[in-house]
Amino acid sequence: SVYLNLNSKAFTTGLRKMQRRLKRFGSTMSNIGSQMTNNITIPMALAGSGAIKLASDFNASMTKIETLVGTSAKEVEGLKDKILDLAGETAQAPKDLADGLFFIQSAGFKGKEGLEALEVSAKGAAMGMGEMTDIANAVTSLMTAYAKENMSAAQAGDLLHETLKQGKFEASEFMDKIGQVLPTAAAFGISFEQLGASIATMSKLSGDEAGTLTAVNALMMKLNAPSEQQLKILNDLFGSYENLSASLKTDFMSTLEKIFTGLEGNDLALTKVFGSSKAVKAAFATLGLQSETYTEVLDGMNKSLGNVDKGFKRVSEESSFKFNKALSDLKIVGIELGSLILPLATKMAQKLTDIANAFSGLSTSAQKNMIKTAAAIGLLAPALS
Repeated sequence: SVYLNLNSKAFTTGLRKMQRRLKRFGSTMSNIGSQMTNNITIPMALAGSGAIKLASDFNASMTKIETLVGTSAKEVEGLKDKILDLAGETAQAPKDLADGLFFIQSAGFKGKEGLEALEVSAKGAAMGMGEMTDIANAVTSLMTAYAKENMSAAQAGDLLHETLKQGKFEASEFMDKIGQVLPTAAAFGISFEQLGASIATMSKLSGDEAGTLTAVNALMMKLNAPSEQQLKILNDLFGSYENLSASLKTDFMSTLEKIFTGLEGNDLALTKVFGSSKAVKAAFATLGLQSETYTEVLDGMNKSLGNVDKGFKRVSEESSFKFNKALSDLKIVGIELGSLILPLATKMAQKLTDIANAFSGLSTSAQKNMIKTAAAIGLLAPALS
């Protein structure tokens, strides 16, 4: 018997060194993969999905302008860039601006006039005057009601701001409901300066937007369409209905003052002349108890020019505005990124739909076999680990 001994010490040592190196290399690659997943893949996936959502919502709001307002697709495409620019300037979300523009264009204000109304609404929203759509509604309602007086978007915004400043309102509620009284005031020739002053003055006592607007509306209606009993009292004061109507159009509050002065001491006649409890409430809350306050408020209304621009300039200096502007800029980038990704994502979604449809068309046995195969592949990676 012959025994041969192999000296394998060097070979075994070399293998062990190689194993250790391979293990270190594997750990390094694993760490790199993990870091890439956490720091690149996942954030990019999240950013991509977020960008797609932003772009999709923005495009949906813009498409609504095309389909429901009738603005051409070419015009809508041009408006997108203008809205994104305005979003960067006013720190408002692009989708909110698109929704505001929908209401503005629905009111019939397009082109330059529509964009001016949108800018005023955006600045008002930045100042806390209410929600974008509510402000856009109020601004365009005021422009429509006083179109004969050439009411501009800037003027409408300034007057609404002054009414809010002088009154005791919740901004969004006021903006949402102001349109209820505008047709009455405009039809009877009462200026918004006087209407706004009346509303603001009464609200200092009531603190109720809806109640104040309803009462002032009732007051205007009763004085402009009096009953026979009221007309008899008013004719004694003004000589005729024509004189009363002209007085209301010239100066609403001076008309009230004449009524209060002429019927001073006769509370029964004073109550009868206003016709309803709501109208009486409005009359006493404005001129009856706060005549000096009304005069001061009306003076503010007449000096409201430039309110929105001044207020926005002040707000834009605040750190909160700068933070919101940064968020708005981020959304703008997201929309631009999403617009690039969206076509690709749409194609991918269509491919997945095609695969799902193809799978649904297979026989039950074929579907089971595919599921089993997929499960086996899924278990392969942990098994190899």
